Amino acid sequence: MFLLLAGLLMACGVIPVTPNDFPTPPMTIIVEIPFMPVPTVEPRTQPISSADMEDARTFLLILKTQIAAGDDYGFAEKVYYPAQAVLDGQVTTFTDSESLAVNFRAILTDKLFNAINEADE
Repeated sequence: MFLLLAGLLMACGVIPVTPNDFPTPPMTIIVEIPFMPVPTVEPRTQPISSADMEDARTFLLILKTQIAAGDDYGFAEKVYYPAQAVLDGQVTTFTDSESLAVNFRAILTDKLFNAINEADE
């Protein structure tokens, strides 16, 4: 019985692992610079696919909530820059979220507020 127990303990013993027991990870060299799109003031006119519609509805709900709550900075963080808006009767280009957030209440007219609130899709 003792020999059987000793044999089991030796067979199930811990085998020390060394770094040489694992294969070396493959090395991938990046040979091209990743493409970064250039910001533009042109509107994106492509329709939302049916697969992305639920995400679009959630995004619209978040925007409506932020506007209603007066979270100008939260709204401004979601805008692609540069962005253009009418401010004091002139088209103004905003290059960052800080400048848009500061002027957001002047940009958000009653007509725009109602259009965003009534937007369904």
